[in-house]
Amino acid sequence: MDLLQRVLAVDPKLQGLSAADYHLPAGEKPNEAINRSWNQLQGSWAGFHREMGKWSPGDFGTWMTRERWLLPLFQKLGYGRYACPKPGEMVVCLF
Repeated sequence: MDLLQRVLAVDPKLQGLSAADYHLPAGEKPNEAINRSWNQLQGSWAGFHREMGKWSPGDFGTWMTRERWLLPLFQKLGYGRYACPKPGEMVVCLF
């Protein structure tokens, strides 16, 4: 059985598929959490996309992109609230 089949079958011998592995509350299934997050992000994207259509020419939408799309995305990915630099500040990311 290949890996994808094992994931789909929720093979108990395959590590990383339990609610505990994703720090979910007891009884919550990972696919339920994934679906909930996906639906919320689709709503965020749809709202952001509607607002994009209202931008005036020359408006890069920096604030809107950050607030309505990137911050919700980063929060769902577990990065928390991203601290945005002030104009003129340089940001250095060390990974």
